[in-house]
Amino acid sequence: MKKIYSLLAICIFTVSMLAQTTLAEWAPNSTNTPGGSLNFGPSPFAATTSDTNLTIGGLTRGAGYVIPASGSGAALAWGGTDLTSTDIASAISAEDFATFTITANAGYQVSFSGIDPYNVRRSATGPTSGQWQYQIGTGSFNNIGSVITWGSATNAGGNEQPAIDLSTVTALQNVPAGTTVTFRILGFGASGSGGTWYVVNANAATTSKTLTVKGSVQTSTLAVSDFKKVTSNFVKNTLVKNNEIVFGSDVKDIKVYTLSGAIVKTGEVKNGSTLNVAELAKGNYIVTGIVNNEPVSQKILKD
Repeated sequence: MKKIYSLLAICIFTVSMLAQTTLAEWAPNSTNTPGGSLNFGPSPFAATTSDTNLTIGGLTRGAGYVIPASGSGAALAWGGTDLTSTDIASAISAEDFATFTITANAGYQVSFSGIDPYNVRRSATGPTSGQWQYQIGTGSFNNIGSVITWGSATNAGGNEQPAIDLSTVTALQNVPAGTTVTFRILGFGASGSGGTWYVVNANAATTSKTLTVKGSVQTSTLAVSDFKKVTSNFVKNTLVKNNEIVFGSDVKDIKVYTLSGAIVKTGEVKNGSTLNVAELAKGNYIVTGIVNNEPVSQKILKD
């Protein structure tokens, strides 16, 4: 297979670490969540385990998810009170949620496979329902699955929640470096403002004692590649003047790289479709993709 002409002799080759690993985990213990008077866990609660190639934002209470002026938090649990909203919309408005963020560091991208089984603990007057959501960058929040009924148990054993599959959420795959993914979990339906709710419960009676996000981290490196020399059916405008890369065929697994090897854009397009790159600075980039099951690459200049 011919090497790409001299300007592309050194091009981008993506190596994926396919094994699903722990991206971030929050594990309550007697030091970080001891419970007691007014102690419902720190906010933000830093991840106790995290991938070294990711930046993890701590588990953080929204403004409506509060620490009461009196009362004690459960030991080995992270939560709060006052989640009295009645539905998703009102919970968002009142900020009755907890959030955390995950961002791939420079030279990496991240894919999310799921959230392991976890345990929600609630008091008798605590919230009965909730909803997981995600946000890519500064975009809108999107629901993950449907509304959850937390369960009827109000003792220390809490309520076991099933694993959440994220592998089929396209937007959560191959998220490029520097793009922050925000997850939030809404709680609503509490019958009293003092009703407690803990999204992580490591009490001895529970089965699932952590909040664990799984996935994979891919690293991009500069290497001599065997990508085919491109033809006119790949990128049709190597000089990009209107923030749109135009493609002349169906292209899968599009990646746009800086010359230093950082992935800054991903996507898939149909014949004649475009990929908007308005957020990218002017300069040279390398675009790679799969056309007719063959890897191709093209250098472009964004003007």
